[in-house]
Amino acid sequence: MKTKSVFFIFLLGLCTVILGSCSELYDYPRAEDQEQLNFSIKAKTKALLDINSNVISQYDVEAYLIYILKVIPTDITSIDQLRIDSSESLYLANLKDGRWFLFSGDYNNPPIIAEGDANNPCPSVFSRNTAGNNEWVKSFYHQITQNRNDITEESKTNRLLWLHARKAAISHSEKNREDTLDLSYDYVLDTISSIIYPALTQTQWHEGSPWNSGIPKLRHGTSRCYAGSEIVALSQLLYYTHFSINKPNYIYGSVDCTYYYDEYPYSNYGLSNTTSVTWGNMPGTANGDATAISYVAALYAYVAKISTTEYLVTNSSTSNPSDSYSETPELNMALAFRHFGLMVDFDYGDSFNMSDAITEIQNNRPVYCYEYSSSNMINEAYLYDGYRSYYIKETETLTDSSGNIVEENINYYSVFNWHINSGVGAVSHYYWITNTGNNPNNRRMFVGWN
Repeated sequence: MKTKSVFFIFLLGLCTVILGSCSELYDYPRAEDQEQLNFSIKAKTKALLDINSNVISQYDVEAYLIYILKVIPTDITSIDQLRIDSSESLYLANLKDGRWFLFSGDYNNPPIIAEGDANNPCPSVFSRNTAGNNEWVKSFYHQITQNRNDITEESKTNRLLWLHARKAAISHSEKNREDTLDLSYDYVLDTISSIIYPALTQTQWHEGSPWNSGIPKLRHGTSRCYAGSEIVALSQLLYYTHFSINKPNYIYGSVDCTYYYDEYPYSNYGLSNTTSVTWGNMPGTANGDATAISYVAALYAYVAKISTTEYLVTNSSTSNPSDSYSETPELNMALAFRHFGLMVDFDYGDSFNMSDAITEIQNNRPVYCYEYSSSNMINEAYLYDGYRSYYIKETETLTDSSGNIVEENINYYSVFNWHINSGVGAVSHYYWITNTGNNPNNRRMFVGWN
């Protein structure tokens, strides 16, 4: 988008007005169909002028929610800073209706990197009290910021979105001042078209307790190894395919695994009771009773057995499941798909292709994705089970005191999100995420099953 010189004169004039009073609080505008809301935002001169800065503040997040997403200020219940280290942060915003938004920490990335639906719980891993010490949050952050220094067309769009929110907030704050400038700024975001395929899968499982009670044990303590995200992803896919295409049907209903991680291979895992009736009793979340949860545990153990997954630890004296990890060769996972009747044509996964993944979801087939390692092992695995695509029109308008349009800038761009269903460690991941927000490097996938 081209911004003409008159806009910069306006912006510099605006900065002059607020210079020296950066700590002043300004009122937000009246929300539509609602009385004046007495919310405020700190207009920081440095943030206005230094658009090359990578530092996002809480006020940027608040402005984005209100002026871009049109969230009524009283519906924002909290905005928490999740510190990655002394200089890097993410921001978590929670709304009254249960929705939540995870915001990126710099201007090059999409403002919103993950988003939950109404009444869908936010992962407990997103906590301001634990984020600084949580390796998964740090890993997630580095995945989305790895290209932060590459000024691409996408990064330019992202920067403009942040800047629009700040300009709109400050402009509205200035409207009630006696020394209001002659030029007024307005910003409108319109959705021209949208395509939404909601999540196909419903289960929200993860690698840890209580779901991993059929996985080999650690040598110390009472805990077991984490099941492995590749096991979680395929188990959740099988739960879906059982009800959608009746594959598979018969599974094991019980598991009593007495093996330790270093006793590989784990023979039959203690699996017993071949059945077809436990599917309907498996709980979608950890709220089920112990018997119902044990059916999921047996499914995990069965998938791990068929894929010949091996469990190892980074510390032989550990009693902490987070020190465990799994190894599943890509070929073995392809064979597991074939065993359960979902794949007959492929021995290995395909390189990730966005168009093919979209087609799969349109045909009601969740996409099993994973990060492919140099050792032919499957690293973090997950399901893309839905997507949404928006075509956006944004309009910037400068008007004089008589209401005449001095300048109007119009820009069009696209926004795309996947719906992800996965489980890493002891956290279920079930939310919308940007295309580059989950292991974008070396992505591969299994598609074409029926």
